Amino acid sequence: MDEENFDWSLLVALFFISGVIFASFFELEKWELFLIAFLVPFFVFFIVEKIIFKKILISFFFLFGLCFFIGAGFFYFNLEKIKNLDVFAEEKLAVFVISEPSPKERFQSFLAKSLKNGNKFSVNVSNSFYIQEYDCLEIKGKIKNIDSIDDDGYRHYLLSREVKGTIYLPETKKINCPQNLEMSFYKKIIGFKNKTKEIINFSLPKIKADFLSALILGGRNTIPKEWNDRLNRTGVSHILAISGMHITIWAFLIVEILILLGFWRGQAFYIVILFLAIYLILIGFPASAVRAAIMAVIFLTVQKIGYATQSDRLVIMAAFFMILFNPFVIYDIGFQLSAMAILGIIYLSQFFNDLLEKIKMPRIISEVLAMTFAAQIFVVPILAYNFGQISVISPITNILIAPLFPFILITGSALIILGFFHLELTFFVNWFLILVFGYFLEVVRYFDKVPFAIAEIKNLSFVVFVIYYLFLSLITWFIIKKRKFQI
Repeated sequence: MDEENFDWSLLVALFFISGVIFASFFELEKWELFLIAFLVPFFVFFIVEKIIFKKILISFFFLFGLCFFIGAGFFYFNLEKIKNLDVFAEEKLAVFVISEPSPKERFQSFLAKSLKNGNKFSVNVSNSFYIQEYDCLEIKGKIKNIDSIDDDGYRHYLLSREVKGTIYLPETKKINCPQNLEMSFYKKIIGFKNKTKEIINFSLPKIKADFLSALILGGRNTIPKEWNDRLNRTGVSHILAISGMHITIWAFLIVEILILLGFWRGQAFYIVILFLAIYLILIGFPASAVRAAIMAVIFLTVQKIGYATQSDRLVIMAAFFMILFNPFVIYDIGFQLSAMAILGIIYLSQFFNDLLEKIKMPRIISEVLAMTFAAQIFVVPILAYNFGQISVISPITNILIAPLFPFILITGSALIILGFFHLELTFFVNWFLILVFGYFLEVVRYFDKVPFAIAEIKNLSFVVFVIYYLFLSLITWFIIKKRKFQI
């Protein structure tokens, strides 16, 4: 081994991301951060310098300390800027709503963007006031610094969305939106979403319509809380999330269908890229979907050009630039799940696919299951840390439900396309979705009643988090090496 074998740019990105992740867990004084970033690596270096690669170790540990320190410092610097924002006086603002209102017990909350300067705010208004996404409002109330929010999870969510402040129960009234290109664009998006929801609601019973809307358009506000809880407990909530895994599987299925129809893989790749671009436009470029699409495009690009060994590097570099643009994206659960799920698919999907092929399962189903299992293994600590529980029965429910994913996506897309021509045409395919969702709901309902289906994991420590991924990295490395040796 020599210095040329190291991809130093990749190490810079990895160490920088490590510093940001560490800083997101702990708030340290500058001298404590210095000790961790520099003295610990050099202490390790002095222990091992006499036995392995002295020159590389010097460079390696110096680079780790420097990039780790810069990454953590970059995060703390941006966090301090947020904390030092003064609590604003009462203001009157013209805003437009940029997220679907989420109903609470006494009020509904949503994100709004100032029409004047583009600043984002979290707004809570009475449930009696009807609001939908992309409405324009005039609000008058006291804007508070988000650092005053006691709920860490909600504060982190707002930071990841680049929100500047919160406004609780302001005076609110609807106003006409400005007549400009941006508002015209959003008006077309909400028109598309409303038409899509109309088609789905016309074609399917209520709960099944809510599930398909969440799958296609994102957002689960319309799904009853009891069903959201059931999905979490049975470990299949990922099926309704617009995540890197979701969009990657979706894109993979389209590629496979196009190849079956006679297209070359290269042609199918460009068609899927166009499809993803249109899809993002139609749903309004939500940040979670954009990040998920970037991860999916990376995966498809690697498949197209054939450099599988470079795929993990592309994912890490993409994550690096996203964090550089907004360090608080590290708090975004969707970002965490997308990045780790794609890495799981890259590293372990072939391993699971080889296992499933021994069962003589249809290829498209085995590949979807393999991608699902690979992704799930890589996101377990994230789910446990953010939700305080993991589903013990998730492997069983995913075996029973994940194979339906291709058919739901394909038939659901066909239903919407037919509905745009004429609502009555949806009856050619809606019967299939009614049957499939009926099966889906019954599986979830049945396994939700299984005793000890959930393992409660409260206050997962950072140490356990790190140990899990170190152990997983070791197993993954062993699997990859073994497969290369067999080849």
